Amino acid sequence: MAIPFLAIIGWLIIHAIREGTVLFIQGFVHQHEHPFLFWVLVAAYGASFLGLLRMVIG
Repeated sequence: MAIPFLAIIGWLIIHAIREGTVLFIQGFVHQHEHPFLFWVLVAAYGASFLGLLRMVIG
């Protein structure tokens, strides 16, 4: 069950870095408008990705 979430979060991280937008609760956060919040959210996505990856690997 964790593997689809792992793929979705991975896609969100790649999309954030390539496009400069991150999905947030109230919509998208653009890198040029709110750079600090953008990188905090990318770091949060990365932490959740690594946590799920650790759970899948064991």
